[in-house]
Amino acid sequence: MSNCSSGKSFITWNIAHGFASRGYNTSVINLDKGYSANIYYSIDKEEESALKHVSKVKNFNKILDKAYYVNENLRIFTNELCSGEELNNEEFLKILNLVQADSQITIIDCKSEINDLLKSAISYSSSILFIFDNDNMHYNLNERMLKKINDVFNSQKTIVVLNNIFYEGSELKNTIKFIKNMELNFRDIVTIKNCGAAATDMMFTDTCPYISSKDEKFKNDMDELMNSLKSKGKKKTLFQKLFRK
Repeated sequence: MSNCSSGKSFITWNIAHGFASRGYNTSVINLDKGYSANIYYSIDKEEESALKHVSKVKNFNKILDKAYYVNENLRIFTNELCSGEELNNEEFLKILNLVQADSQITIIDCKSEINDLLKSAISYSSSILFIFDNDNMHYNLNERMLKKINDVFNSQKTIVVLNNIFYEGSELKNTIKFIKNMELNFRDIVTIKNCGAAATDMMFTDTCPYISSKDEKFKNDMDELMNSLKSKGKKKTLFQKLFRK
């Protein structure tokens, strides 16, 4: 989740491929605005769309048959790129129930907006990724989001992801200071290095930077995030120990 364009779909793209490459039956429910995340998975308008005209669907089980398969372990539930059609909360929960029952890993890619779908996604998820990048305006937008979802937010199942990081710059210190001042007991805090041109070069392909990039630091950061997602009782990372001091 994030109240701004901080890389939610980018992170989803990479962890989805990450779990699928490990043999997990992985599903992504794309709720991003205009279904823009389609570009990451090479989905065009000619593909059948599982979330198209959902309001007219009488048998929701048929939605499972309309998923777009990236590979044998990764499928995407989405609508056409640039579609203005959106699910209501009741439709979303029906679809989520079906997809979760038919998947080992289900990832919900929410848009930058505070609404009932976001609150439901938080409530029905075992792990929440709270995405930050190095932008003062984005800090404030995310802080406002927390105040408005306080009734469903749970910091102990939330992993803070500091995305698009340049380790040699000073911006990371500002982000760390901001999150520390929030005084919330997050489950983990993970940094993800900026992966450069790979972020765009691998769009419209069947892979992603985590799988195919030669940037070992980025891949190591993604490994850390994957490990954090797989372990609820995970020991604090060295970064988190330093962060807490």
